[in-house]
Amino acid sequence: MGFGSHLENPGSEFRPPASRQAFPRERLEANQMIIILNDRDQPWPSGMHRKNAIVSIVIGDAYQTAWNAGCKNTWVAYADKYEYDIIIVSYYIDNSDRGRSRSPAWQKLLVLDQPWARQYERIVLVDADIVCSKTAPNILDSVPDHRKVGLSVSSDQLSADEKHIYFERLHKTRHGGMDAEILWGFYQENVFKDYGIISGGAPMFNTGVMVLSPQEHNNLLLRTYEKEDRGRLYEQPYLSQALFAEKIFHKISSRFNWGVLELIVLYIPQFYLASMSVADVKTIMPQLLNELDKAYFLHFCGCPTMYFGFSTLIGSMVEAA
Repeated sequence: MGFGSHLENPGSEFRPPASRQAFPRERLEANQMIIILNDRDQPWPSGMHRKNAIVSIVIGDAYQTAWNAGCKNTWVAYADKYEYDIIIVSYYIDNSDRGRSRSPAWQKLLVLDQPWARQYERIVLVDADIVCSKTAPNILDSVPDHRKVGLSVSSDQLSADEKHIYFERLHKTRHGGMDAEILWGFYQENVFKDYGIISGGAPMFNTGVMVLSPQEHNNLLLRTYEKEDRGRLYEQPYLSQALFAEKIFHKISSRFNWGVLELIVLYIPQFYLASMSVADVKTIMPQLLNELDKAYFLHFCGCPTMYFGFSTLIGSMVEAA
């Protein structure tokens, strides 16, 4: 599986094509920028590398095949335009029982501690279920201070009234008489409390896209990794509170982490929590492509079967072209 907040089950329809190995063991070449790491003992490829990298944890055949079909070409175009290496980690960095028992979301907190990470000035951690828009600007321009972690606030793409409706539909309740901003703050505060955290006013960041410096932020991520998993947001509440308390966050546009789940809950609620077939996804492709046009990075967090279907359809379109 990939990582993110998985609110529905992946379902059984999506399977990697039998004729295609998701990630061959050799290095994949795409303008000399993609490095696939299949295990910790794999030699680091020789040759010139760029000074910044996009890194993702992509574990499991389903997510690897989906990334190849639906994301890879968009990442390569983005990395080529702004001169990044792309590094795909397809194994558990922490292969202990504890490491494998938790969501792969936790594994990204170990990326900056890898020897190969130290050669990069900055690393952009990107979840495996994200598609890059062809119009997206360079995310590093949004985070000029290397000492800060650049990331978006969760659901920041929504207006106050949309957040009100989003909350009501997620929790199947009605709070028509309550101020929308107060309700949203109450919701966020309760999420922190579920993790045993006093937020102190911290926003809930979405850690699916983070701009990091290996020299500045490794210890922060390692400290967070030691926390216990308490829910479907995995490391996100812990990291949000730490970034806020230590004043080392830099808020960036929500367009760099534009959630599909918000679209579904607000405008296509019949598909919320549904295990979607490729045929189902095809019926909403115009809406998804419209969201991609609005986004810089379109994030399928919480919508795995939709992501699988979208990637299958995009892959078919590329093969047919």
